[in-house]
Amino acid sequence: KLHSFACFYTRTTGIWQTVWLEPLPLTRVEKVRLRTNINRSTVHFDVWIKGKCGPKVLQLDIITPVKKTIAFSREFRLSEDSQILSFDVAIPDAQLWSPEDPNLYQVKIQLQEGKQYVDQVETYFGMRDISLEGGKILLNNKPYYLRMVLDQGYFPGGVYTGSSDQDYRKDIIATKKFGFNGVRKHQKIEDPRYLYWADKLGLLIWEEAPSFHQWSEKARNDFRGTWKEIMERDCNHPCIIAWVPFNESWGINDVKWNKEQQQFVVSIYELTRSLDSRRLIVDNSGWEHTKTDIIDIHNYTEDPKVFSSLDTAPDRTLMASGFNYTGQPVVISEYGGMAFKEDSSKEAKEWGYGSVPQTMEEYLARYETLTKAIIRQDIFSGFCFTQLYDIEQEINGLMTYCRKEKVPPQSIAEINQFRP
Repeated sequence: KLHSFACFYTRTTGIWQTVWLEPLPLTRVEKVRLRTNINRSTVHFDVWIKGKCGPKVLQLDIITPVKKTIAFSREFRLSEDSQILSFDVAIPDAQLWSPEDPNLYQVKIQLQEGKQYVDQVETYFGMRDISLEGGKILLNNKPYYLRMVLDQGYFPGGVYTGSSDQDYRKDIIATKKFGFNGVRKHQKIEDPRYLYWADKLGLLIWEEAPSFHQWSEKARNDFRGTWKEIMERDCNHPCIIAWVPFNESWGINDVKWNKEQQQFVVSIYELTRSLDSRRLIVDNSGWEHTKTDIIDIHNYTEDPKVFSSLDTAPDRTLMASGFNYTGQPVVISEYGGMAFKEDSSKEAKEWGYGSVPQTMEEYLARYETLTKAIIRQDIFSGFCFTQLYDIEQEINGLMTYCRKEKVPPQSIAEINQFRP
C-alpha cells in the first residue's frame, strides 16, 4: 500500500545502504571468510585470491585484544586466475567474545607479488561459539539466557537509512542500557555499520530475512539466491548467533499442512546449515515450525499465566503437520507490545497490542509481570520484547520514534535481570 498502516510502514525502495566505488589491483584479496573454534583455540581462514598466475606470498598479522601480534605467512603459486587459500591459525590464551566482554581480534592481510605488496585487507573476528545442549542455548559452552528486544531498524526521515553512523551506535547503546543482551532484527537485513557496532559494543543478533508475501516459483528462486547473498555478506560477524529465514508463515501461508511449502522451508534450513554449521537456525519465527534449532513463539497475551506451559499460542499450531517437538530450546520471541504515550492520549491511527496502560506505573507493572512470568518458566531459554522504539503509528516502543525514552531504562534493566 502507498501509506503505512498497522504494523506495515512507509515503503522503501532504491538504494538505501552505503554504495561505493573502489579501485582494485589486478592481483588482490577478493574475499575473506573466518570461522573460530574456541574448543581448539583456532581461527580458520578462507582467503579468495584473484589475479595473475605465478608465485605469491600471503602475510597475516592478528592483533589480540591485549595488543600482542600473531604472525602467519604462506607462500603459494596462483595457478588459475582465482584460488582459495584455507588454513588455521592458533590463538593462544584466547579471549572470548560475548555481550559482556566483546573482545575483538584485528586482522591485517597483505598480498605480496615479487618484492611488492599489491593488496592489503583489514578485518576482525571474535572468538565466540553458540551451541545447544539439553534443551538450552550455550554461549561459549555455558548456558546463556537471551534477553532480547525487537528492533526493526527504522529511522525518522530516512526510513531504512540512519542519518549517520552514530544512529546505529546509539541504538545499540540504548538497547544495552535497557538491560537487553540481544535483538531480533525483524524483517530487515541491517546496514553493516550496525553489525560492526554490535560486534564492537557487544550485542547478540538474530538476523531475519524480509518476507516475500506471495507463494510462487519466482519468489522461491529469488529468495533462495538472496538468502545465500545475505549469509555470504554477514557470516563473519560474531554478533550474529541465529539465522531466521521466515517469520510467521509470511509467504508460506499454508506451511501448517502444505507438503510443498514444508519441503521448501526444510530445504532452506538445510541450505543454511550447509553454508554455516556454527550458528543456530530458526526456521519460521513464531508460528508453525518444521525443521529448526529453536522453537520460538509469538504471543501478545496480557495474562502472565499463559506462559506457564509450552502451549502458549492456542490460536496457532506449535509444529507444522507431520513435525514434532524434539526438545529444542524454546524462546518467547514476541510478547508485550502494549501501546504507551507519556500523555496517555492516543490518536485513531496509533495502536499497540492489548489494552493501553494509562500511566507509566501501569506500563512498568505489565512489563514486569509478563517478563518475570517468562523468566520463571524453566522451559524457556529467553524472551524478545516488542519493541525498542515506536515506528510511525505503532506506539509500543520503550522509546519514541525519535528515540526519546518513555520509561526509565534502569527500571526495565532491573526487571530483565530478574532471577527466580
